[in-house]
Amino acid sequence: MKKVLKVLAIFLTCCTLVFSLACCGIKTDDSTDLSVTSSSKTEQKSSKKSSNSTVNTENSIPTTTSEKTSSTTSTDASSTTSDNNSSTPSGGNTDVQNLSFAEKTDRFLDGATINDQNFISYYKSLGEYNFNESLRQNALFVSPNATSNGDGSESNPYTFDDALYSVQKGQTIYLRGGLYNAPQADGYYIETQGDANNYITIRNYPGETPIITNTKSGTELYAFSVAHNACYTVIEGIEIKNIHAFNAYGIAFWGNNQNHIIMRNLKIHDMATTSSNPEKETESSANGILLFGQNKNPISNIIIANCELYDNVTGWAETLSVASNCEYVYILENKVYDNTNIGIDFYGNAGYCSTASLDQPRYSVASGNFISNSHCNYADCAGLYVDGARDILLQYNTVTKSQFGLEIGSEERNDSYPVKNITVRNNLFYDNTVVGMRVGGYEQSATGVVYSTVFVNNTLINNGDEIVIAKVDGISYINNLITTKKGNIIAKTDFSKSYCKNITFTNNYFNVENTDVEDYEFEMFSSSQSGITAFKTATGASIVTGTVTLDENFTPNANSVVIDNGVTASFGNYDYNLNPRVNGAKVDIGAIES
Repeated sequence: MKKVLKVLAIFLTCCTLVFSLACCGIKTDDSTDLSVTSSSKTEQKSSKKSSNSTVNTENSIPTTTSEKTSSTTSTDASSTTSDNNSSTPSGGNTDVQNLSFAEKTDRFLDGATINDQNFISYYKSLGEYNFNESLRQNALFVSPNATSNGDGSESNPYTFDDALYSVQKGQTIYLRGGLYNAPQADGYYIETQGDANNYITIRNYPGETPIITNTKSGTELYAFSVAHNACYTVIEGIEIKNIHAFNAYGIAFWGNNQNHIIMRNLKIHDMATTSSNPEKETESSANGILLFGQNKNPISNIIIANCELYDNVTGWAETLSVASNCEYVYILENKVYDNTNIGIDFYGNAGYCSTASLDQPRYSVASGNFISNSHCNYADCAGLYVDGARDILLQYNTVTKSQFGLEIGSEERNDSYPVKNITVRNNLFYDNTVVGMRVGGYEQSATGVVYSTVFVNNTLINNGDEIVIAKVDGISYINNLITTKKGNIIAKTDFSKSYCKNITFTNNYFNVENTDVEDYEFEMFSSSQSGITAFKTATGASIVTGTVTLDENFTPNANSVVIDNGVTASFGNYDYNLNPRVNGAKVDIGAIES
């Protein structure tokens, strides 16, 4: 995949999709038991999988859970310890719908690197977004029909530009419902500077929806440009749509010290590059949200939460992109669907920041996001993508019906500042058409190596080739639950051992529908392996096999071999559903604790 100078980003809310567990080789409550088996290789899939039964495919949080029971398991794992981190909660599953906003936020940020605890505390103090909240004191009012004679009162509102120019620390700007057409190609300038005790808020008037567009002429059009040094600002409850240009942007940060900014409950859709041939016009782009850290002063302490980004035509850009010198960015509970190219992206090492040591997103998190249908006909599109970044945590995400579920790459080679320290845990990847999880530089010479990356307690179902490995050094797969259709490859490397170094498989569950375990197909280190025994010989892996039964929410039922059959690893305190990660003698295999 090639990237352009400008990358995209977008937030969206998503609808429930359909998915057939029957085609996954997993038993549902009303189906027959399925043993773990495997099959021969076929070509990578390019079409969506069909669905026969309706399943909740969002990052669902069940309100009821079955009582945990002990079960007999069968494993050839070399080590299955029952000890876990002492800080990990134990006990029965929690009804997470009863968690407070602050408690839920703490769970989404479990394991995150926090730079400013006061910033996180302020976000938690906001509580759930309220579309109909009561009017606050010390507010300015804006109307799409206002004139330059307004004074910012409710009866004589400002224009939006006048309010942005006049707002003071601690004030709220209320946008009345209606359509706001940006007055210049660069959109509305967000130059607001609150402080830690006096945030500035820009939001919808209670019960009304302000819509921002930009129909000016020009090759670059914006809804919002977030200016240098903008800080301590909340933007919420606004819709952005229908901006069409060769380069189109919903919210763009051209990096220079923007910090402590919260964007939440935004809806961004129908952004589109007007390029007639995006495959060749690689500078064409449309971003929903773009953090572009081009300056030595980083974009830092940013929260993007509960936004909905959909129906965007992005060219070579991404829907929601964190690029170059950005740190402490927290992407939480967004819904990103039906977009071309990549959904959520952390991208670095492209030279956008002239200080090479700063040219990487770092210490950032994507947690609890739902990403679906990232597709285009000129590239392999990943729903979730990390490329050129370091120290990134990906957890509790769902990616489905995209070409790649996840890719961790190194397109731009930088041996001094490589991709490293990526943790992928407690995620769900299913029904992606080409690959479930891919890692490593994709060319032997031009691209870089991905180092020190761990995939732990993820669930992968029916994703074409499930695991693909390229140029790497120090990659671990632990406690993952992988089940796929006959003809798909469970694990493969693109290159020989001289490029694919120090790869370990520990205690992963493998299943291929209607196939004996000794017929499972693998392609490791430039050769093919048929069957679990051959794969173990080639890799030194420990594999769990046996029967697994999942309910409609992908939760293992009582007699499944994966229950209480995991090993100690950096799996965090909570599972995919934000329940305690350990609910028995040992952790379960896969993303969801039974």
